[in-house]
Amino acid sequence: MKRMITLLVAAAVLIAFGNTGQTVVAFSPPAAAATESGLGSKIVFTSTQHIVPEPPPGLDTNPRGQLYIMNEDGTEQRPLTDFLGFKIAAVCSPNGRQIAFQSRPLGSPANTIFLMNVDGSDLTPLVSGGGFPTWSPDGKKIAFQAVAAPGQLREIFVINVDGTDLTNLTNHPADDYRPDWSPDGRKIAFTSNRDGHEQIYVMNADGSNVTRLTFTEAARDLAPDWSPNGRRIVFQSNRDHPDLADIDQPGFDIYVMNEDGSEVTQLTKNLSRDLDPAWSPNGRQIVFDSDRDVPQTRQLYVMNEDGSDQRPLTGPPGENSHAGWCQGHAAHP
Repeated sequence: MKRMITLLVAAAVLIAFGNTGQTVVAFSPPAAAATESGLGSKIVFTSTQHIVPEPPPGLDTNPRGQLYIMNEDGTEQRPLTDFLGFKIAAVCSPNGRQIAFQSRPLGSPANTIFLMNVDGSDLTPLVSGGGFPTWSPDGKKIAFQAVAAPGQLREIFVINVDGTDLTNLTNHPADDYRPDWSPDGRKIAFTSNRDGHEQIYVMNADGSNVTRLTFTEAARDLAPDWSPNGRRIVFQSNRDHPDLADIDQPGFDIYVMNEDGSEVTQLTKNLSRDLDPAWSPNGRQIVFDSDRDVPQTRQLYVMNEDGSDQRPLTGPPGENSHAGWCQGHAAHP
């Protein structure tokens, strides 16, 4: 049963900021002018490439990491943010004009989901205590993970983009996280350990009819991402190396399956960390991050939907990861 709630996250209240016009104090560099070469689809991602000297691995928690945007071939990389606090899980709105992401600005007691324009302007907090946002296909809502109260595990919530109607969708004692909204808006896929090991589940967009999709009892299936046509789901798993369960160690690869969990196919096969897959807007390619070339140092790679033609998009200096693909027609409004 769903309910409207005010939540505690660690020691901080999960706060929906609402349509107050409140913005964080942070500087974003001006957008680059649109050019012919910059009108293709864009990829937004987290990077430490600007930090001198080059920092040790640990992009997910580095407060100096920033969000960047680049062309789909890896060219014309430029920063979108310039404030202290780690930033991950950036995802573009369905029309490609906004980005939602998770951050904890320096001095903040909790993670916060922010919204900003795709050029980095109008940075605005949406909900304190949330992480790993995913847009509804109509762009009106965002689902995300959060802890309902101290000592509890994560749940899946949904909120309007104006900060109203905060709702818990899962209400389950298990750890439920990494949601992804289906393209038709009817379902949300997510990761849960409600039956033991972490597996991929799907539920209706109102939280009803939770169904398990993967069944690897000794492995971890994580981070689902729907294909644009809604027929397949890509995810990361250590099912090839179930003895290597630590996500900070080698053993995870990228897999794809049908929307009902059938026909699971392995797309990458490396004794490394292949993580965080995301589909291109046309469904023909998948971007992901991997430390296959330099252990513990993630870079972005792209491959065809069948796993062929795997190639790097980024390289040193620094780390680059957590990529989200934006619709090309709106990357430069």
